[in-house]
Amino acid sequence: MMIENNINERLSPPTFKRKDRDWIGISPVKKQRRLVSDNNGRGAVADKCLNQFDMFLTIINYLNQSELAQIATVNKSINRFCRQACSYLPARLNINPLEIGSRSLPFQLTILNHVDELTFNSVKPSFITPLLNIGFGLDQLIKLTYSDRHEIINDFDQYNLSNEIIKKIQGVSLRKSELDLGCENLTSGKLCKIIQWIENAGKLELIQELTIESNQIEFLPNSIVKLKNLKSLNVNHNECRLLPTNFEKLTELDSFYANGNKISELPEGMFEWPHVTHLYLQSNLISSISDNIEKLSSLNYLNLSSNQLTVIPRAVSRLSELRELHLYANLICRLPDNFGELKLLYFLNLSCNKLNEVPESMGEMRGLENLDLKYNDLESLPSTFENLKSLVKIYFDEEKVRQIPDGVRAYWKQYD
Repeated sequence: MMIENNINERLSPPTFKRKDRDWIGISPVKKQRRLVSDNNGRGAVADKCLNQFDMFLTIINYLNQSELAQIATVNKSINRFCRQACSYLPARLNINPLEIGSRSLPFQLTILNHVDELTFNSVKPSFITPLLNIGFGLDQLIKLTYSDRHEIINDFDQYNLSNEIIKKIQGVSLRKSELDLGCENLTSGKLCKIIQWIENAGKLELIQELTIESNQIEFLPNSIVKLKNLKSLNVNHNECRLLPTNFEKLTELDSFYANGNKISELPEGMFEWPHVTHLYLQSNLISSISDNIEKLSSLNYLNLSSNQLTVIPRAVSRLSELRELHLYANLICRLPDNFGELKLLYFLNLSCNKLNEVPESMGEMRGLENLDLKYNDLESLPSTFENLKSLVKIYFDEEKVRQIPDGVRAYWKQYD
């Protein structure tokens, strides 16, 4: 396979004269290199670096256009020689990468800061294909490190289902639609193999409840959506940091449990679930909520406690069916001014945040029964709180809050 690179004016002077329009041709199959350099023979410097060009081609072979566009921010700690070798490449590259069967990759990636234009012509690299085949999405794979990908494949290849797990799968029927695989020491690769086994056993459509809590799952594969009749998915207490990019295909899902993981970003597909009523996302690394959360029109329970939220978007206030909202132990410093639109809310926990005020509109939460505002920076409560006629319990820091509406003060003292 031949690679031809037009050298433009941005090539470094020690390698080529700026006026030259030379090209480098490389045939990796035969390990032949040909360099047409300037008349001064300085191309030998580039030729020396091209001794490592196969490594560069190997890297390119396993990256797609999106990865290449972001490569400058992917890995800043590359070794010096790779950086030097890459600096001799032209500013315009037209690459037809090798088809390499090996699963091994160089540990370091190179930074293509000087490349202005890159044309990438390739079919799916052979390293990616087995991961796609066992159930991981391409968007997921882009975010995985080489060691992550390699470990997943090894897990899948080496894992044999225990008799106990096989027995549990075989026990799934029209009358017993729950599959509990909690505390089975499962990894992401092992989960892929289990899903494949379920498919081969013809049980995909029978499973409505799947519990895989308290395992070692780091990535929830896209193949999980093959369980298209799933109503409850429990991944509590894993190491999960990546969720499926095609989550929207779980159209029957009612409850999703993902407490105690390492999730930092919620995929947009989650907000397409038409029937979901309960979301448990406590104790993760979530720092923001998409405005698309308002699409969850059936949601009545939301737990985002112990995350890294600083602001609650206005879209949350449009969850018209929401009854319980748990937001304690975040970094929330501001609530939306339309927060009072949550008319059906009866439980709200905002303790352990950084609030110094709450919106007046909260007085419109006529159904609110339990409100926890302790351990914030509040010095006053809105006068509209007197309208909270359904309130049964309210908690706040009496030593900090100096301005308390009369109605609330009498009520609070009555139930203190």
